[in-house]
Amino acid sequence: MIPIADAHIHIGKFREKYFKPDTIAKELIRMRVENWLVSSTTGVTGKWEKAEEEIQCMLDAAPYKSLPLLWLTPGMVERSFDLSLYFRRIDYVGLKIHGFGNNWPPYGKKLRQIFHVAKERKLVIMLHTGGCDRCDACVYEKIIAEFPMVTVILAHGRPLDQTIHLLAKYERTFADTAFMPTDHLAKIAKANLLHKIVFGSDYPIISCFRHKIPLKNLYISNVKSIQRYIDTSSEKFMSILKGSI
Repeated sequence: MIPIADAHIHIGKFREKYFKPDTIAKELIRMRVENWLVSSTTGVTGKWEKAEEEIQCMLDAAPYKSLPLLWLTPGMVERSFDLSLYFRRIDYVGLKIHGFGNNWPPYGKKLRQIFHVAKERKLVIMLHTGGCDRCDACVYEKIIAEFPMVTVILAHGRPLDQTIHLLAKYERTFADTAFMPTDHLAKIAKANLLHKIVFGSDYPIISCFRHKIPLKNLYISNVKSIQRYIDTSSEKFMSILKGSI
C-alpha cells in the first residue's frame, strides 16, 4: 500500500471496547501510515488526565508519526480558559471539538475562546459534523468566518451540501473522509473541491460499526477506494497542517 497520512485516528475507550495506544500505533505502522492525527475518545468524558496518559503512550510508541489532538469538553475550558493547563506535558498540534458527544453552542463564548487559542498557538481545529442539528457543518460558519486564518477540518463532512458550501467559501476549511461515502467524494469532485479533502479513517472505531470484516482489510479497502479521488500523501497532509496549501 502507498504510504499515507490519516487525519482521523482514535485511542482509548469507546463504548465497551478499549483501544490501547501502543497497539494502534504498531498496527498503523505495519499498514505504512506515515503520519496521523490522533485523539483519545476517553476525552469525551472530560477525564483529560487519563486521555493525556493515552496520548503520551501513543507518542512514546510512534514519536515522529503521531500528531496529537486535544479533545476538549466545555468543562475543560471552564477549568483552564486559556487551555494552558493541558499543554504542560504535550505539545498538541490541534484541538478536537465533538458537538455530538459534548454540548457545544456553535458560537458560544467557550468555542470562541478555543478559536482564539488556536489562532494564537497556530493549532488546527477538528470539528465533528453531523448526527444532530447542533453540530451540522453550517452551524460553525459564523465562527469560521470570524477566524478565517485558523485551519479547520470538518470531520465526516456532514451534511454534504453544507460541507461543500464551507469548503468553497473558506480557504482554510477542509473536510476528512471518515465514514464518508464515496458517492459524496464524486459530488465534491464535481464541485472542484477535492483538494480540500484529507483522508481520515476513524480507525479503529470503524470496527465497532462493521463487525464482519477484519479491521486491517477494512482499512486497506477504505484507503484504496479513497485514493481513486484524492491525494492521501503525507506531503499534502503536512502542508495543510502547516498552512501552506
